Amino acid sequence: MPRTLYLHVGHSKTGSSYIQASLARSVRSLECAGIWYPPPPDLQLAASGGITSGNGRMLMRHEVAPDEVPAGCHAILFSGEHLFEHLLAPAGRREVADWATAAGADAIEVLLFIRDPIEQVASDYQQAVKRHGSTMSIDDYASRYDKPVRVRDTLVALREIANIRAIVRNYSRVRGSLLRETAEWLGVSETLLEPPAARQVNRSLTAGELTLQRALNAWLGASSPLLSDPLCEKLPDITADEIRPSIAAQEAFWQRLGPCIAEVNALVEPEHRYRHDVAPGRERSAAPDYLFSEAQLELIGRSFGAMIKKLRAALKQQQALTQFAVGDKHMLHGQPEVAAQAYRKALEFEPRHAGAMVGLAQALLHVDPSSDEPLRLVSEAEAIAPKHPRLVRLKARLAERAVRSATES
Repeated sequence: MPRTLYLHVGHSKTGSSYIQASLARSVRSLECAGIWYPPPPDLQLAASGGITSGNGRMLMRHEVAPDEVPAGCHAILFSGEHLFEHLLAPAGRREVADWATAAGADAIEVLLFIRDPIEQVASDYQQAVKRHGSTMSIDDYASRYDKPVRVRDTLVALREIANIRAIVRNYSRVRGSLLRETAEWLGVSETLLEPPAARQVNRSLTAGELTLQRALNAWLGASSPLLSDPLCEKLPDITADEIRPSIAAQEAFWQRLGPCIAEVNALVEPEHRYRHDVAPGRERSAAPDYLFSEAQLELIGRSFGAMIKKLRAALKQQQALTQFAVGDKHMLHGQPEVAAQAYRKALEFEPRHAGAMVGLAQALLHVDPSSDEPLRLVSEAEAIAPKHPRLVRLKARLAERAVRSATES
């Protein structure tokens, strides 16, 4: 049966997460319509509106064999922004074409979303700060930005391959109808695609959120799990600020990339071409006021608090291990009294450390063989880790002592 390979390739910040959330929620209905969307490992996260990257990497990493395509499916669908860069490379295009042939697909349909240039710069800058640890200013980012160049190169390269057809849609024109555009491309009814639970997926940040994330990046490196990920996933409907480069930086961008933008526009339908979108953004004063809602502050507090609690627990665990090692060292050198002190410190840091309980019991047996504390410690350790090797050896030793005591009496 002739098949078609459909590739939604992004690119970045053009609603990919929203589309992928819908595809994840529509796997069964798509397959009933003859379209196989190989489910990625994080399918449930995507379906719930979490930040994911679709299933495109599965094709790039050869995680889906061509012979896995269900017999009743006339189409295979992959979605992933990384496919954009993959198709830009000759080796990537050959890999995709070879996979399509092996899967019985005689045509490859590519859906590429672009976005008006300055709007794209601003959104990609947000992503660089949110997800990739960037600390640079938006003007510096704009001065190095070259996405239109890669769009042009990809479109030119794809036009050279006979069985590949690329459709370009401008996100700036169709952001309110992404599922309709996707369904039309797939040749199915829009009702087949279930909308995501959240109105926005992977939203942009407010000015205050962005500034705080940049500060965290400067101190900690990329740290999206601490701030931007929970903000975007748990509070998806907060309206972001329109943060753009300065007018001077925008004009410099257009002067630098204008010829390339014109080349892209010559390859795109008129209604989806890049538009000159130089415009002022949020005013940036010397000392801006950053506002946070109660929900934002509560979520930031929970996220920071959870991480601090985790780090404190890890620190206590390390301190316990250090004292435990000190105790073992003193036991090895025949100093049970000093060893007992170290084991007690270990238990102060981690009260349920079975190894420290056993070590303390062993040390106390050397210091005062008549003490009842070792038996109590053994009982507590057994409740925590009944098969702990030190515990097994100590119990055998206590049993021998009990036998000797009974024989002597």
